[in-house]
Order: sequence, then C-alpha cells, then structure tokens
Amino acid sequence: MDDGLKQRLIGAIIIVAAAIIFIPMIFNDADHPAGDILVDIPARPEPPPPQLIKPTQPSLNVEEVAGVNVKQEVTEQEPGNLPVSWVLQLASFQEPKNAEALRDRLRKAGYKSYVAYRPDQTDTMARVLVGPELDRKEVERLAVALKKEFKLEGFIVRYLP
Repeated sequence: MDDGLKQRLIGAIIIVAAAIIFIPMIFNDADHPAGDILVDIPARPEPPPPQLIKPTQPSLNVEEVAGVNVKQEVTEQEPGNLPVSWVLQLASFQEPKNAEALRDRLRKAGYKSYVAYRPDQTDTMARVLVGPELDRKEVERLAVALKKEFKLEGFIVRYLP
C-alpha cells in the first residue's frame, strides 16, 4: 500500500474519532445536566406511643387456682420447627386403583389413611400410608392392630408433608 494512502486513512480515522468524541459535547444542553437528581424526602414521622389496655377481668393468682398435673409430651423438632411425625406404610402398588381400594377399606375401618405417589425410575408407585402420628409408639400400636385386622405387616417411616 502506498505511504500517502496510509497517511490519509489514518488521518480520516483520527478526524472521525475526534468528531464522535467532541460533537456530543458541543450539542449537549447545559440546562439538563446528566448528573444525579436531588430529591428532598421528609423525615419519617414518629409512631404514636403504644397504649396499655387494662384487662376487663381480674387476674387469677396461681396459688388460688387448683391445677391438675398435666404431662406435657415433648416431641422432636425438625430444623423447620415442624414436629417429627411418623406414618405406617402398609403396601406399595403399581396400580393406583389397588392402592385406593386398600385406602378405602382402611378408612371404612376408621383409620386415617392416604395414598402417596412417589415417582420411581421406571414408573409411579402408589404407597398406602396410615397416619401421621406425633408419637412413634402410637404408630407401633397401629401396626399391631392392622396386622391382626387386615393381615398386613407394614413398616414405620417418617412423615414428610
């Protein structure tokens, strides 16, 4: 390439770059600065002081009230502050209608039962569960009763809502 042509191209590029930089500065309107906009925000109002409400009934003295010793059950707590619950899994079926039929038989007999569907690798399994109960011993008693009544031996699992 000829040296003169190179110099002309470089000169043209410099002039175009300078025009791109300086032309917006010339036509920029000074009345509208492109800076931050200041807004005057009033201070937050003070909340009213809390009012004390007097009770309408006289308070009871603890010594005067005859109390009954109540045994308080302490249940395990999950991390989400939900108590640990237990269910009895009686059976698993590939056909949901078979699981629903067993669930209906259990409900007619007075047991809290439901069908839970868990997706498996190949297909969906329908599990028949009885419960939930907070006390694991109660679920163990249910297992014995259901084994006698329905001749089904289940196993205890944690209830996951």
